[in-house]
Amino acid sequence: MNKKLVVLLLVALVMVSVAVAATTVKKPVVPGGQNQLKGIDHGKVGEWLFNGTTKFIVNSVKYPEVGPKGEKPDAGKRWIAIEVEVKNAHKFTATYGGPWGKLQLVDKDDQLFDAVYHVSRTAWKTRESAKRLLPASGLKALYLAQIPEDFTPVRMIYIAETGAPVYRVDL
Repeated sequence: MNKKLVVLLLVALVMVSVAVAATTVKKPVVPGGQNQLKGIDHGKVGEWLFNGTTKFIVNSVKYPEVGPKGEKPDAGKRWIAIEVEVKNAHKFTATYGGPWGKLQLVDKDDQLFDAVYHVSRTAWKTRESAKRLLPASGLKALYLAQIPEDFTPVRMIYIAETGAPVYRVDL
């Protein structure tokens, strides 16, 4: 009788281990998940990007005829307005936004235009300073520039923070 009980327990144990093994099949890894250290840092307008510490999206790229207060661009130039959103996905407070150099435009010939300024929506001639963001908080920013009329950006580069991968967004 003991042998039958031992055999039944062994069979039950084997069946349970097979059932557990069948349910622990790994799911495919999708780049850019919030808990992944390596995410997606190259995308397009309207797509959330993630580098492990920062989430970033370009909400819109516009070429307005006049500036924020109705002013015409300088001779041989045109306006470009880029609206972005940045979220601190790190467990520490971090600094984002700020003056020129954070956002750069690249044309089809790989020419770089980096005089793009983070500006205040209400006092647009005032360049915004960098903002300290708590974990899980974010900011919406407006970047504004007068670019040469013959400069057609095909990609933009955003530098979220020192030491982090840059974001590349196809326009």
